Amino acid sequence: NPDGKSVSLIQFSDKALSANTLKIPTKLDSMPVTCMAEDLSGSFDHYDKQIKVVDIPKSVTSIERGCMPMYVRDKANRFIYFADIVTIACNKKTAAETFAAENNYKYNVKDATKTYVHAVRLAKGVSVSKSRIKFKWYKVKNVDGYRVYRMVNGKWKKLIDLDAGTNFYKDTACDTQNDNFYMVRAFVKSGSKTYWSKKSTIKIVNCMDTKAPDVKEISCDKNEYSVTVTINGDGERGKNYYIQVQDPESGSWSEPIKLYNSAGEISENFREFSFIYNDKEYTDEFIGGKKYKIRVRRGMSVYDSATLDSNSIYCGMEQLHYGKAYVKTVEF
Repeated sequence: NPDGKSVSLIQFSDKALSANTLKIPTKLDSMPVTCMAEDLSGSFDHYDKQIKVVDIPKSVTSIERGCMPMYVRDKANRFIYFADIVTIACNKKTAAETFAAENNYKYNVKDATKTYVHAVRLAKGVSVSKSRIKFKWYKVKNVDGYRVYRMVNGKWKKLIDLDAGTNFYKDTACDTQNDNFYMVRAFVKSGSKTYWSKKSTIKIVNCMDTKAPDVKEISCDKNEYSVTVTINGDGERGKNYYIQVQDPESGSWSEPIKLYNSAGEISENFREFSFIYNDKEYTDEFIGGKKYKIRVRRGMSVYDSATLDSNSIYCGMEQLHYGKAYVKTVEF
C-alpha cells in the first residue's frame, strides 16, 4: 500500500492453499494484511471449485465487494452461487463477518459466545402467485426466533416474529404491483435482554401469475429452417417471456431467448439458439429430419442477495423465476 506499512492482497497462488482452505495471512514481509482487494477475484478462476473455506484474520479491515467471484459452474455447467460452496472462517465483529453477512455467505465465528447470533442466510428461489409471496431461509442454530421485515416507504417495517422452528414466511398482504423488499434477523433472548444478528441480505421479488403463457402459435419454416413463436402478451411490467429449444440428442435446454412483454401480439422468428458448455457459448441451428421441443415460459427477476448501500440497492445475485411452461414439438 502507498503508506509503506501495510499490504492489500491482489493475487494468490496454489501455495496459499492448505487442503480445501485458503488462509489469508496476517502479515506479509512483516507488514499487516489489511485489505482483500477486488483484483483478488482473478485468482479464484483457477481454484474456485476446490476451495471450501476462506479463513480471514482480524487484521483484514477492508474487503472489497468484488474480491471473490459471484458465480462458478458445476460439472453439469449450471451456475452455482459462490457463497453456497464456500464458508468464511472469521472472528466476530470483524470486516470478514460483516462481509459474510452482507453477501449471504456461510460463515463460522471462531470466538462466538452463547449470546452471539449468526446472520440469517436467505435461501434461493421463491413461490409466488398474483397476490402472494413465499420465501425461505436456512435455520440458524441456537436461536429463539426470527423477525421478518418488509421495506415500506424506505424504512424497514416489522411483519412478524417467528419461532426458531420456522424458516419461511408467506406474505399475503404484499404489494401486488411493485417490488417487495424483505429482510430477516435472528434473535436470542437471555434474561431481560434480546441479542440480534446482523441484517440478512435483501430479497427483492414481485408477484406474478404463474400460469402458462397464452401462446397463439408455434410454427416452423422447413425451407428456412426457422421457428416462429407468437404470444398474446399482457403488457405486465417486469414479466417477460422466455423461449428455449431442447437439443434432441442430449435433452438439454438452450439459453433462453427473451421476449419483452407488451400488450397485444408478440412474435419472434429465429434460426439459431445457443448453449453454454465448459464456460463457452456455442450456437446451434435446426437440422432437417429431427424433432425439437420448444418451451415458452413467463419469467421475472428475483434478487436473492441484494444489499442496501447509502439508500441505493446493490442487487447481488439475480435469478429468473419462471411460471408454468407451454411446450410444443416441431419437426423439420
